[in-house]
Amino acid sequence: MFHKPTYISTILLISSLLAYFPLSAQLGGNAVFPFLKLDPSAKAASMGGTLISLSDCDLSTALTNPATVTDKYDNNIALNYNNYFKDINYGHVAYAKRLGNKEKGWMLSSQVLYLNYGTFDGYDYTGESTGSFKANDLMIGMSASKSLNEKFNYGGTFKFIYSTLETYTGTGVAFDFGGFYHDTSKGLSFGLAARNIGYQLLSYRGTERAPLPFDLNFAGSIKPKHAPFRITILLHDLQKRDLTYDYTDPFNRKIDENNQVISKKPSLADKIIRHINVGGEILLSENFNIRFGYNHQRRQELGTVVKKGVAGFSWGFAFKIKKIGIEYGSAGFFPGYNSNLFSVIINLNEFYH
Repeated sequence: MFHKPTYISTILLISSLLAYFPLSAQLGGNAVFPFLKLDPSAKAASMGGTLISLSDCDLSTALTNPATVTDKYDNNIALNYNNYFKDINYGHVAYAKRLGNKEKGWMLSSQVLYLNYGTFDGYDYTGESTGSFKANDLMIGMSASKSLNEKFNYGGTFKFIYSTLETYTGTGVAFDFGGFYHDTSKGLSFGLAARNIGYQLLSYRGTERAPLPFDLNFAGSIKPKHAPFRITILLHDLQKRDLTYDYTDPFNRKIDENNQVISKKPSLADKIIRHINVGGEILLSENFNIRFGYNHQRRQELGTVVKKGVAGFSWGFAFKIKKIGIEYGSAGFFPGYNSNLFSVIINLNEFYH
């Protein structure tokens, strides 16, 4: 039996080691199958993205941290749809069932993530039309989680990935591993997740195999006793220390003595904050709450120089009508464009009583 300090120390130690381990982790378009990092649910989207330290939201967290799938999700269904941008949309479906008894059994969950890029007009190198074509990404996953004791869970996910872009096809496999610690008496919970550790089995025709979008996350959530709110802080992409890039402001360029443009160097504070997402919940009742979040990396990368608008900010709400939970999340990416994610949560056990 472990003591509580051992849990925290172990999580931090693993996080530190993996942060410097060479796993070919790439960002900014250097990895294949980037759709694997999409927010699966309205709650994740509204709280800044990627929830790994909460187990009282919905089954969709199986996609971000399989360890959060506890016994309470037995016979639950999560249905998610995102009207992403223009003709691009994606959906996520998950179902969980307990295998064995409550004390020693495993929680098993299956899930599907589907991304539709829409329809495109194709042309050959001479400019002649080749007709229309479509592009889609698909992930089918199986997760398993187990309780070590009343406070600590661990779990893993196997993913099969299939992608088709016109006549180009790519496939791959990936694994997620996670740990989840929760102390309900103190309103504290922590999560650690290593996501998308895998390999591209079949590369797109004419291209070389590329790494998958590996992501190492650590998060903590706290709800002060008797307080009607909860705060979640996520540290993401810990496998890569610097998430910034050289940037030249076209409206305020500076020239050095060699007549070369001087790139704008991000500050140390900016480099640190890019790893941090902040999310909050106002828990008005068991059947209604309001959510908000902030993603600094998204704001810095997608907000325009002239006007950043609501880029990086997100919000949403959740309510329950009889036995069905309905949730909405909106995330700002750049001025004038928000993604809108809708979730339906169903506990089939409630229909049996």
